[in-house]
Amino acid sequence: MAMGVRVTLNGTQVPIERDVFIALFKNSVVSNYSGVRRALDGKPLAFKEFLKLSRQAEVPYPLFFAPIDVVEAQVRLKTEKLMAGFTKPSFSMHSRHKVELRDVELIVKDLLRKQELLRRYDSSLAKNDLVGLLKKSRQSPSEDAGRLMEAIGFARSEIRAAKTKEAALDLLIERLEAKQILVSRSALHHMPQEMPRHVKFSGMTIKDKKVPFIFLAARKMSSSLRHVSSRGLYEGLR
Repeated sequence: MAMGVRVTLNGTQVPIERDVFIALFKNSVVSNYSGVRRALDGKPLAFKEFLKLSRQAEVPYPLFFAPIDVVEAQVRLKTEKLMAGFTKPSFSMHSRHKVELRDVELIVKDLLRKQELLRRYDSSLAKNDLVGLLKKSRQSPSEDAGRLMEAIGFARSEIRAAKTKEAALDLLIERLEAKQILVSRSALHHMPQEMPRHVKFSGMTIKDKKVPFIFLAARKMSSSLRHVSSRGLYEGLR
């Protein structure tokens, strides 16, 4: 039998419907916080900590006492607003494991905000010629890769000449950004949200006619170089 969720206020334990608690917190950036896990294990959650978690999750705490159908409707509305303007082709995530939207929610919002600011204030931006370059290609992956590298202005000899993998990656990113393709790399303690340890994915791309964005989630430099130069870049520019 599943344990109930209880919040302690002035020595009194106030119950919260478990399905409501899960729906609201498990669809937020605090889903893996210790306070949430302990509460689901049946340990009372202090009201002060409950309020803190609610604020971090951007969920009004009275909603935790609403009927489950109301809560589920609010969760759907939140997801629809977050993904407004997104379509399956415009939002691409590459992973061998399951990745929930909540795991990267604030990162997605941050990338969208940066795209919007650039479009709004940089009048020099033009339609990106690289977007759609390989969309109708019938060539082999090797030929597509060569065509893409030529369009970016990046040669294999430059990769071989780089003294380190990091230097090669920096050079590739420099060429990409010169073509209005933005690249953001994961950095511990310097992102809008920390990705849970169980989340394993190489990155994601957000399409745009002018400034497509590539986010690299790989923790190792060798992995970052491999993914930005292949699948993530390819999908982002199709």
